[in-house]
Amino acid sequence: MLSLGSVVHNRYRIDRLLEIGALEARYRGWDQDLGEPIFIRELSPQPDLTQEEEDTLRSAFLMEAASIINLQHPHIARVLAAFVQPDASPAPDQATWRAYLVQQSLAGQPLSELITREGAIKERRVVAYAKDLLDALAYAHEHGVIHRDIRPESVLITPDDHALLTNFEIVALWSPGDPRTWTAKRVLGVPQYAPPECWGMHTSQVDARSDIYSLGATLYHAITGEQPLTAGERTSNPYQFLQVKALAPRVNSRTRSVILQAMELPLDKRHQTAASMLRALEAQPLHEDSRLPAPAPFLPKRPQFAWSRVWGLLLSTLVLFLASLLGLWLNQTYDLPTLVSRAGPTDDELALVATELTPAASLTTTPRAEPAVEASPVLPTLEVPQTATTRLPEVGTMPVPSPPEGWRTIITDNFDDNANGWVVSEFEDEWGSTRRAIEAVHTTGRSTLHKP
Repeated sequence: MLSLGSVVHNRYRIDRLLEIGALEARYRGWDQDLGEPIFIRELSPQPDLTQEEEDTLRSAFLMEAASIINLQHPHIARVLAAFVQPDASPAPDQATWRAYLVQQSLAGQPLSELITREGAIKERRVVAYAKDLLDALAYAHEHGVIHRDIRPESVLITPDDHALLTNFEIVALWSPGDPRTWTAKRVLGVPQYAPPECWGMHTSQVDARSDIYSLGATLYHAITGEQPLTAGERTSNPYQFLQVKALAPRVNSRTRSVILQAMELPLDKRHQTAASMLRALEAQPLHEDSRLPAPAPFLPKRPQFAWSRVWGLLLSTLVLFLASLLGLWLNQTYDLPTLVSRAGPTDDELALVATELTPAASLTTTPRAEPAVEASPVLPTLEVPQTATTRLPEVGTMPVPSPPEGWRTIITDNFDDNANGWVVSEFEDEWGSTRRAIEAVHTTGRSTLHKP
């Protein structure tokens, strides 16, 4: 680690330590030749290597750094120089040299600090940052450069609210198949933004789609204010991963879809290029502020008198009243026949039963009274005469009646000896037959009448 105030490469002064990890340390410094601030990255090569292996890694580093230095894009922070310098006090089993990258220092703040201060960022701003970063990524991928370490700390937000891509990872100093490479990455503390293919022993599948996953995880953090789960946690428990809609329900559905597709675990389900992700994001322009308006505050409404129910009740009452008046008027206008019947005999009585429908007795009606008030006429009343009913004499005292005029006697029986063989019931079973008949009743006979 460099000491404050020291000068590297006889030009760059170390002013402040910004970050230190297992793979590298980052400093703020000063370019003594140009008189401007800079950032310096000190990279540690893999330990326990032979001199030949160290020479191979040194050459690979300078070649990879040259590719990054050649990137010229308005949304990529420029790398100004790359060099190797011997380590003044190497630790045992460590390389005797260090690699350095010098990067221009720009005004602004890392996206991580903006999220810490403001929490979830408005969708309109996040989409603008995403367009800047996707444009830069598409340019870098076309030139064969993969970032490999996109996270909020690697995105610089300028004072004019644009996003710049910084801190491209140099992988030539560590063997991809060495387990210590995986351990060092874990110590660096960025698994939340790394795709699953970056954490295996075989990193040959790392390509442009790996950068797309890391950018999607960074945008997820910015738009929800919550760090995403690591790829391993999502694989072991997929239901634990919270969708953007659950954390930021007001985000446009198109924006949610673009971010979640970028974070798909399988490579073939993600956006295949940065340009295709940018086109998906630009498919439909956002409104000035795509957040939905805040819901109006709830104000309890003052209860109102239900006049509609009152009018409905009054109307129903009026209809029933008019129907009653109509029924009374019909009863007054038309004469109705009256059904007059004689009372039938009881079991112990002998009676002549005759039922006849006769014209109703003349109805007497009271004349219509002149209404006292024209709006309320007096309704007519009907007087129906009562029908007289004659009670039959007791059994044994009444002679056999003569048939009325127009009627004739069919049969006469006094039921003394059951001459006519009236059978009450008769049935037969395995025990024999049973027959019930009338043996004797009252001495006074009964007649059955029939009208021809």
